[in-house]
Amino acid sequence: MWILLLLAFSGGMAGEWQPAKGPLMTRWAREVSPVNALPEYPRPMMVRDEWQNLNGLWDLAILGKEAPRPSTFPMQILVPFPVESALSGVMKAVTENDRIWYRRTFEVPAQWRGQRVLLHFGAVDFEATVWVNGRELGRHAGGYDGFSFDITDALAAYGPNELVVAAWDPTDAGTQPRGKQIRKPHGIWYTPTSGIWQTVWLEPVSSAHIRSLKITPDVDHSAVIVEPTTTAMLGTYLLEVTVSDRSGTVAAGAARPGNPIRIPIKNAKLWSPENPHLYDLKVALKLGNRTIDRVESYLGMRKISLGKDGKGFTRLMLNNKPYFQHGPLDQGFWPDGLYTAPTDAALRYDIEMTKKLGYNMARKHVKIEPARWYYWCDKLGLLVWQDMPSGDRYIRPNEPDIERTPESAAQFEREYAAMIKGLGNHPCIVMWVPFNEGWGQYDTARIVELTRKLDPTRLVNNASGWADRGVGDVNDMHKYPGPGCPEAEEKRAAVLGEFGGLGLPLRGHTWQSERNWGYRSFTNEVALTSAYIDLLARLFPLIDEKGLSAAVYTQTTDVEVEVNGLMTYDREIVKMPLKLVAEINQGKVPPRPKVIDVVPSARTERTTWRFTTEKPASDWFRPGFDASAWNEGNAGFGTRGTPGAVVRTEWTSGNIWLRREFSLGTINEDLRLLVHHDEDAVIYINGVVATGGRLNARGALMQVFTVVASDPAPGSTVNTVPLDYVVHFSQPYDPSSVQASDLTVDGTPANSVTFTDADTLTFHFSTPPFSSEGPHTLAIAQGAITTAAGGVQLAAYSATFFYDTLILQVVSTDPPEGSVVTVPVTHITLDFNEEYDPASVDASDLVLDRGLVTGVTFPSATSVTFLVAGLTSEGFLNYALPAGRVTDGFGNPNAAFAGMLDLDVALAPYPGPLVRVPPEGSLTFFGREIQGLMNAPGDVDEFFLDLQGGGVLSVVIDPAPLVDVLLEVFDPLAGLMGSVSVTGFYGVLNTMLLPADGTYTFRVTGNAATARGAYFIQVALNAAIELESRGGPANDTLATAQDISGSFIALDAQASRGAVIDLTDVEFLPGPDAFGYQAMPVPFAFEDISGTGTPILVGELDAFQELTASDLAGFSFTFYGTTYTNLFVSTKGILTFDSGTFEWFNGPLDFAPFQATIAALWDDIWVAGSTAAAVYWKVDGADNDQRLIVQWNEVSLFENPSGGTITFQA
Repeated sequence: MWILLLLAFSGGMAGEWQPAKGPLMTRWAREVSPVNALPEYPRPMMVRDEWQNLNGLWDLAILGKEAPRPSTFPMQILVPFPVESALSGVMKAVTENDRIWYRRTFEVPAQWRGQRVLLHFGAVDFEATVWVNGRELGRHAGGYDGFSFDITDALAAYGPNELVVAAWDPTDAGTQPRGKQIRKPHGIWYTPTSGIWQTVWLEPVSSAHIRSLKITPDVDHSAVIVEPTTTAMLGTYLLEVTVSDRSGTVAAGAARPGNPIRIPIKNAKLWSPENPHLYDLKVALKLGNRTIDRVESYLGMRKISLGKDGKGFTRLMLNNKPYFQHGPLDQGFWPDGLYTAPTDAALRYDIEMTKKLGYNMARKHVKIEPARWYYWCDKLGLLVWQDMPSGDRYIRPNEPDIERTPESAAQFEREYAAMIKGLGNHPCIVMWVPFNEGWGQYDTARIVELTRKLDPTRLVNNASGWADRGVGDVNDMHKYPGPGCPEAEEKRAAVLGEFGGLGLPLRGHTWQSERNWGYRSFTNEVALTSAYIDLLARLFPLIDEKGLSAAVYTQTTDVEVEVNGLMTYDREIVKMPLKLVAEINQGKVPPRPKVIDVVPSARTERTTWRFTTEKPASDWFRPGFDASAWNEGNAGFGTRGTPGAVVRTEWTSGNIWLRREFSLGTINEDLRLLVHHDEDAVIYINGVVATGGRLNARGALMQVFTVVASDPAPGSTVNTVPLDYVVHFSQPYDPSSVQASDLTVDGTPANSVTFTDADTLTFHFSTPPFSSEGPHTLAIAQGAITTAAGGVQLAAYSATFFYDTLILQVVSTDPPEGSVVTVPVTHITLDFNEEYDPASVDASDLVLDRGLVTGVTFPSATSVTFLVAGLTSEGFLNYALPAGRVTDGFGNPNAAFAGMLDLDVALAPYPGPLVRVPPEGSLTFFGREIQGLMNAPGDVDEFFLDLQGGGVLSVVIDPAPLVDVLLEVFDPLAGLMGSVSVTGFYGVLNTMLLPADGTYTFRVTGNAATARGAYFIQVALNAAIELESRGGPANDTLATAQDISGSFIALDAQASRGAVIDLTDVEFLPGPDAFGYQAMPVPFAFEDISGTGTPILVGELDAFQELTASDLAGFSFTFYGTTYTNLFVSTKGILTFDSGTFEWFNGPLDFAPFQATIAALWDDIWVAGSTAAAVYWKVDGADNDQRLIVQWNEVSLFENPSGGTITFQA
C-alpha cells in the first residue's frame, strides 16, 4: 500500500471524453473535463484538510430495473453530471423501468491507514445502493440529501478498490419529492435528473471524530451556540471552539461532547445582504493535549423574525428591523448539466447576477442545491427562501389537503427533516417552504409545527400560493402578472410569493427554436423593460399601502421552453439593461401614470367577442373580415379556476381565435394594451401585430424593431473571412426599405442582399471586407430598414466578432502533461502554437486545484511560465487555462486547456537484485500485512521471519492515531538492526543489511503515552520503501527495471507469531471485567408496555430526555460502582447515566474512557415510521424489588425509514 498507489479512471483515457451535443450549452461547459469535474471541496460548512474527490469518468450501464449487476459496463459517464445531461457525455433518457449502474476503482492514500474512511455522496436521485469490493454497504432513498458510508471494513488491504452504485429514479411515476422533473417535459415541467448529480468523495477520520455541527446565532444576546455531535464516547474528550475573523480571535469556548457550547460575541457584526459578515469557526476534538479531529466552518450573526412597523403592519424583520425582501424565483436548472451546474464559477454567477440586478433574496424553487450554492449566498449576501421539492398529487386552490399514503408521508418527512438539518447552519436561509401551489400538500398545520420543532429560529411559509391554511408565519399569494398583496393580518406577514413571468425568447439562446412559453410574451428588450418598469411601479406602493413584506419575481433564468427569465437559459444575455433594472429593483421607479380604462374589458364588464376554435381563413385578423359565422361569448376565455383570471366563457381546446371591434374618441394620453393570457398569444390591431407594441394617441401602433441575432454572432470566432452575413429581425421587414449598403463590416458596405425569409436577410460581399486577423464589427445604422407593417424604423445594431486563422492553443507543457513529477513543483510552462500578447497574461489565468500561482514570466514569444508554490505533497494536480484568458497578437482569444500532473516524492533506487526466500510458519491477518493491537503502555508484541542473509530488509509500521509504539528489528544473534518510535503515523526502517541466514525478530512495544489501538506492519526484501503521502502515481518502475511490488513478503503463509500476541489483543472477551460484569445470554420475557407506559421522544431524531429521581419515584440503580436515581433515555437506543447524548455511532464499548452506558440497540434511530412510534418507560414493583422498563416502540432507522419498524427494550 505504501509503494503502489494509483488513482486512475477505470474506463478509457480522459482525452476520449466529449460532452454530448445538447440543445444549448453554457460558456462554462468548455471548461469541463474528466480531470476537473467540480474539483472544489463540497462541504464548506465542515471542512477537513484531507479528502479525495471521486468525480470523473466512471463506467456505466443502463439495464432493466430488475436485472442483476451487469458483467460489463459498455458506456462511460462524467460524474457528477446526471445521465440525461449533455455534460455527462451520455444524454440518455431513463424511465422507472430502468436502473443505472455506475462503476469505478480508487485507491486509498497511504497516510489514511489506521483511520476510518468515509464515502460521501452529495446527492443521488432517487434510490441508491452502494457496494465496495462486492460488499453491499447500504441503500439510500432520497434525491436531494447527502449520505455517507463507513467503508473501512470493505477496503482491500492494498491496491485498487471497486466502487459500484446502482440508482433507480421513478421521476413522476412515483410519489417521492422530485420538483419540476417529469418524464415528458413540456411547459413548466423539465428534463429529469437521474442518478448521481453531486460530488462523490472520500474522507479519512479517526474512530472518534466530529460527525456534524449545529450552529445557532443568538443576536438578541450577542452569542452563538455551537452543538457538535461526535462519535466519541463521553468522558475525558473535550470539544474546543474558536470564533475569529480578519481582526483575529473573537471568542472561544469548550465543553464535553454532547453538551452545547455557548460563546458570547461582543459587539457582534450582524450578517445582512448589504454586509454579509462571516465569522470563521474552528472546532477541535481533543483527548488531553492531543487533537483527535479538527474541522473548520463559519457562521453569520443573523436573526429573522416577525414584528410590527410604525403603521401596525406585521413585517418580516431582519436583525429586528423591517426589511422588504425582493428577489427572483430561482429554479436552478442548467441547459448542459440540468440539476448540476457545469462549474463552481457558474454556480456563483447566478448569485452574483441576482445581486447586481438589485435583488436581496432568491426563492429556491422546489429544488435543493449543493452546499456550495448556499455557501456563495452566505458569502455574497443573498437571503434565501428554501422550498421543499414537491411530489405526489395536486390540489386546486379551493380543495382540501390530500391524503398521502403512509409510505409517501414518511418519505416526504424524512427528506424534509434532512433538508432542514443539512442546511440549518447557513445564515442566508430565512424561510422554509414545505408546499408550493397545493402540490403534495397534506397535514399542513402539523407540517408547520414539525418545521418549527426542527428549526425554531426561522420562519415557515405554510404554502406558497393557492392553498393557504391560515398557519405559519406568512400569507403567500401568487398573482401573474400581478402584482398583488394578501390582506394584512395580525400575526402573519403578507408576501407575494410569485408574480411577473414576463417572457422574451432570444434567438440562438433558447432550448428550442420555436414554441417557447412565457406568462406574458414580448418580442424585444424595449417592450419587456417597459412592462417590467410598469410592473414594479405597481408593486412598490403595496409596501406602504397594503403592508406587503416580500415579492418574488418569476424568474432568474429561462428554463427549457419557459422564457420568463431575467437571463437567457445559457446565461449569455441579461434581457433588460442591468443598471436600469437594478435601480428599479431598489425602488427608483419613475412616477407611475394614472391608469384609466378607455375601452370596457373583462376586468370590469361583460364584453362580447366573436370566437372560433377551428382554424379560420388566413386573413382573419384584417379589418373588414366577416366573422359573423363565429360564436359569441363574454370575455375572458379559459378554464374556470385559473388563478388571477376572469373566465366567463369556458375554453379548453388547444387554440382559439378572437375578434372584437371598438371605437376611440380623441385621447391625448399614451395608450397601452393590457392582456391577461397564458401560453403563446399574438394580437393584431387593425391588421397590425401589436404584441410588444404600444398605441399612440391616434390609435396607431408604436412598435420596436430590432436585430435579434446575426451570423457571425457577437463574440464568435471565424477562421475564414465570411462573404455572407445573416441578420435576423424581431419582426418582418419592408423589402422596399432594404439596400445592400445598409450592412457594413468595418465601414465597408455589402454589395448585394438576399431576402432569405420574412424576418431574415443575407448580405453578400463580392470581395472580402477585411484581411487582418483580430476583432471586426458588422453594423446596421439606426433607421436603415423599416418594418413591413407600420414603417417602424430599425434600432441601430453592431456585433464584434473575431477573425483567427489559427486558434491560440496550448500544444505542450513543462512538466509534460500527464507525467510523474518529483515535488516540489515550482513552475508550469505552457507552450502555444503561435505568439501570444504578453499584456493579456496574468498569474490568475492558470487555475490550480491546489497550491498557488505566485507569478508569471515570459521565456519566449510562444511560451508562458507560471510560477507556483505549495505543491509539496503527493497526488494528482489538475490545472487549467480557461478559454479567453490569453489573446494572440491580433486580440483573438485562446482555446481552453486542461492538464494533470502526478506529483511524487523522490524515489530511492533498489539496492540490489531481488531475492525471495519463503520463511517458515503461518500467521497473518491481511495478505501482505500483519496487524497487531496495542493494549496499553508496556504491552509487547513480537513476530518472526526466517530470511536468507546477504540482502537488505525494509519495514514500515503504521499505527492508528494516538497509538505510540517502538518498532525494533533484531538479527538472528539478537543484535539490534534498527528501531523507530512513532505516534499515529508511519515509521520506516529502510534497507537494513541482513547479516546471516536465520530467524529475525520484529518487536513492537507500547510507549508510555500510547492509547489503545491497532497498528499494521509490512516487510519488503531488497527494496527501499517510499511513503506515498497523497496516493501518488504508479512509480514502481522508475530508476530500475524491477517491480517493487514483488519484493513484499506475503505474510499470510510466511510469518510465525510469538507468544505475546494472543486473542486478548484482537478479540473482545465476554468478561467478567473488574466490576464483575460480563456478556452472556439470559432468559428474557418481553412485556409490551406501549399501552401502560409513559410516552416520550415522539417524532424525535437526535434527542434525549432525562428521567429524574422524581419521575422514577424512588427507583435506584447501581452501575460501575455508582448508584443512580436518574438516567437519560436517548432516541439512539441507549440509556446513559452521567449525562444525555444522542450520539448514533455504535463504537466499541471496551474503548476506554467511556460513559456508563446500556446499549439496547445502539444505532441512528428515528422515533418515527408509524403512528405508534414512541419511547415508553415504566417502573414496576416497590421498595427493593423494582425494575425499570424502557421500550423503543415501532421506531425506524434514519437511513432506511421505509424498511419497516423495530421494537426493543432495555
